[in-house]
Amino acid sequence: KHEMLPLFDVKLELSNQEIIFDPPFLSLNGGPSLRMTVDGWLKDFFATVTCMQRLDVNAGDYLNEIREHFQMQCLLALVSELIDNTELKCMEYRETFMQHSFLWMESIDKTFEKFLAEDAHDIVEGFEEEGMSFRAIMERIKVDIGRPI
Repeated sequence: KHEMLPLFDVKLELSNQEIIFDPPFLSLNGGPSLRMTVDGWLKDFFATVTCMQRLDVNAGDYLNEIREHFQMQCLLALVSELIDNTELKCMEYRETFMQHSFLWMESIDKTFEKFLAEDAHDIVEGFEEEGMSFRAIMERIKVDIGRPI
């Protein structure tokens, strides 16, 4: 398998409790996207053939020949496939974070209150770290866990 160097970086960011790609693969609001950038590069490449005058006739360019060239069509399909594969791998990578979305989707305070309300006594009974009981640790960090049971 050929090892290819990346042409650009795609960042994964948490924005407003949503994991997004920067740049996005598809633009919903007309802004720049990965696919639009690559399409722009390809259009610029095709624009270069319009700058060369035909030598066999005095008018025209080579754009039709390039567009209809079988190998060129294969290469364009390969570029599209590579973008699709990149997007698929990025979505798979994103999913590894989405498995833990509760960490940023749920309120820490509400989750902790729920934890305390569900009789957390059984979980922390006998807990001691560096000579301090669970109650002493909670008092030290100023968390009111209620009256002792």
